[in-house]
Amino acid sequence: MTDTLIADTADRLMAEVVPPAAVRGLKDRAAAAPVWSLLAESGFLDALVAEAHGGAGLSAAETLPVLLAA
Repeated sequence: MTDTLIADTADRLMAEVVPPAAVRGLKDRAAAAPVWSLLAESGFLDALVAEAHGGAGLSAAETLPVLLAA
């Protein structure tokens, strides 16, 4: 994957799933649960997990765009 593809996808996902207004409403676990579910479905939460274990197997540097988007 290219850095641009990862960054663009992460930016779009965060803008759709957790825009700034939504982040303010995530003060309790119940409100945050649906957001975590959507992020888990995206695969970004498993970015650093080895492919052999069901993750993307990305390096720490390759996941930087995801962290910046978050």
